[in-house]
Amino acid sequence: MYSVTLTNDTGSVLDEKQKGRFDWATKAEWGVPIGITVETTNEPLSVVFQFQLRRGGPRRVLERLQEYVVRLRGGEVSYFTGGKFFVTNHTRIGGDSL
Repeated sequence: MYSVTLTNDTGSVLDEKQKGRFDWATKAEWGVPIGITVETTNEPLSVVFQFQLRRGGPRRVLERLQEYVVRLRGGEVSYFTGGKFFVTNHTRIGGDSL
């Protein structure tokens, strides 16, 4: 989670102060449910998530090798060092709002 801020009805940020925090995430077959604690439920809030893709090319080959070595030692790691993008509760996909 990148931020939770107070907005107006159009999604413009009114207050830069953080109004919430990331609490938990669990993996399920259908996706990843995410819990966010917010200070208020009676005001419009903008929730912004930051995602980062896996890198491509030769660098990704090295990262896959590093992930494999960690798994051999009984650990778990995944590298996401590629491009970043942001999604909010105001993001529109194909003309439909989320």
